[in-house]
Amino acid sequence: AAAEADSDVVTRSLLMFRLGEEWLGIATRCLVEVAPLQPIHSLPHQRSRALLGVANVRGALVACLSLVELLGLDSTSAGASGGRIMPRMLIIAAQDGPVVVPVDEVDGIHAIDERTLKAASVSGTQASARYTQGVLQWKGRSLRWLDEAQLLSAVTRSLA
Repeated sequence: AAAEADSDVVTRSLLMFRLGEEWLGIATRCLVEVAPLQPIHSLPHQRSRALLGVANVRGALVACLSLVELLGLDSTSAGASGGRIMPRMLIIAAQDGPVVVPVDEVDGIHAIDERTLKAASVSGTQASARYTQGVLQWKGRSLRWLDEAQLLSAVTRSLA
């Protein structure tokens, strides 16, 4: 145990992205890739509100889910400011294969100090926000750090 000095900073890699007005972060380990937004083809007779349809990812049709629905966010997203902002699709590794989630903007992957994340973790009373591990201040914004295990099981349930 002596080998672990206090100077060792343990970081966790998070992908930061925006849905509407809200900035979110998710662990990069569940991310397959960030891709340009593709057309989403709606499916007839689908019952899940979260399921948007399917998108073509390199010739394969992949289920496309609304994180706004899954997370219960305000769906009135503000228009992109500036015009350089590109909507993207996150391709996430779920249990039964990849799923696609459209997002309004991707900031990139950032290493966040584990201590910052521990300090940001929400206690039982505050954890009313669905699938949220914590809220941290990042680049002057409030960022919701998603619990990818809870989120991925919700994704799997919404596809069932």
